[in-house]
Amino acid sequence: MPQLLFYLFAALSVTGGVWLLLSKNLLHMAFALLLTLLGLAAIYVLLYADFVAVAQIMVYVGGVLVLILFGLLLSSNSTGNFLVQEPVNRWLGLLLAAALLGGGGWILVHSFSEAFSKYPAVPALAEQAALGKYTSLHSLGRQLISTYVLPFEVASVLLLVALVGAAAITKQTSRK
Repeated sequence: MPQLLFYLFAALSVTGGVWLLLSKNLLHMAFALLLTLLGLAAIYVLLYADFVAVAQIMVYVGGVLVLILFGLLLSSNSTGNFLVQEPVNRWLGLLLAAALLGGGGWILVHSFSEAFSKYPAVPALAEQAALGKYTSLHSLGRQLISTYVLPFEVASVLLLVALVGAAAITKQTSRK
């Protein structure tokens, strides 16, 4: 069953990524990014990385994506017509993407082949999940609302001020 869920969430992430690449509307691109990020967060949950999954949702979905949506909805041009879509730029972009993908894949293959030959297998994820209270979200949450409450609240107020400032700047430039 976990393998089936993994493939389902991986397909969801890949579908969102392909939709992101093929869409021409910026709002649709933002929703495709949302789909991709949520699929990745679900994969993190399956890998017993609960904190990474929650951080993925809070930071990327809750922060970055909402900021992108605010920027899109406050701007007057949400169709993406300001992007240069000449055939030369598309081929150049495709060539650059292929070079980056090929180079990154070559680096990954060679670095992992050396690492797997030198070191023993990684312990099972179920054994890592058995660490219990030391890696749980419950203990992290307790620390955030007790020991680290002041830095946590300062960061949240700072993000709120930045969002309000960005909205005010965007509104002023749209009036001109």
